[in-house]
Amino acid sequence: MRRAPIPVARFRAPDGGQHTVAVLSVKEGWQIVDQNGRGREVVETLTDPRDEREQAEAVARDYAQWAKLPTWARA
Repeated sequence: MRRAPIPVARFRAPDGGQHTVAVLSVKEGWQIVDQNGRGREVVETLTDPRDEREQAEAVARDYAQWAKLPTWARA
């Protein structure tokens, strides 16, 4: 059974593209994915058994905050 990603955050990238950051339960744990209209890019996979959905959502929100910054401002 294939599971659907759970949307967590949305942002507009510096190039103007709309993105949705979502979490997806996978066999290995949780994946954080960036869905940008051209496909799905895996940002990170949390594999520690102690990581639950709340941790994955926090990582997704942090990624969305970082990804909307101009490239020069990312550290």
